[in-house]
Amino acid sequence: MIKKLILLLLFLSLFFNLCAQETVVPGGNYHQNISESISWSLGQTAIHTLNEGNNIITQGFQQSLLIITSIEELNDLNFSISIYPNPTQSCINLKVNRNNLEQFEYTIANLDGKIIKQGKFDNNPLQISFTEFNPAVYILSVNVREKQLKTFKVIKQ
Repeated sequence: MIKKLILLLLFLSLFFNLCAQETVVPGGNYHQNISESISWSLGQTAIHTLNEGNNIITQGFQQSLLIITSIEELNDLNFSISIYPNPTQSCINLKVNRNNLEQFEYTIANLDGKIIKQGKFDNNPLQISFTEFNPAVYILSVNVREKQLKTFKVIKQ
C-alpha cells in the first residue's frame, strides 16, 4: 500500500512539473544566427525592460491584451518640425520652421496611447515641460486641425 502511494505521489509530482512551464500564446517564433538566438511570443506582460541605444528588449509573463498602433505622417511638408534635446530630463523645445502657427497643436501620449498632455503653440520654439512625467518613452505628435503632421519618440530620463 505504501509503495502504491509513493508511486502515485512520484507520478503526480512529475506530471505537474512537466505542465508548469506551458503557456498558450497567439504567436511566436525562434531565430538564430552564428552568435545569438532569440525566442519570442506575443501576449506577455512586461516585467523588465532593457535599453541600450536604439535597442529595447522587454521580458515578461503572459498578457491578456495586446495593443498595436500605427502612426501615419505627412511626408510632403514644405517646412520642418524638430525637437531638442532628446533624451531629456526636464523639458524639450519643439520648433516649427513656419510663420503662421495659429492652428498648430501638440499631444503627448504614453506608450499605452493615453494622452497625458496637450496644448497649442504660443511660442516658437515651444518649450514643453516633462518634469511631471516619470522616466519612460512618450509619443509627441504635432497636429493641425486634428491632422497629424509629425510624430516623435521622446525619452524622459
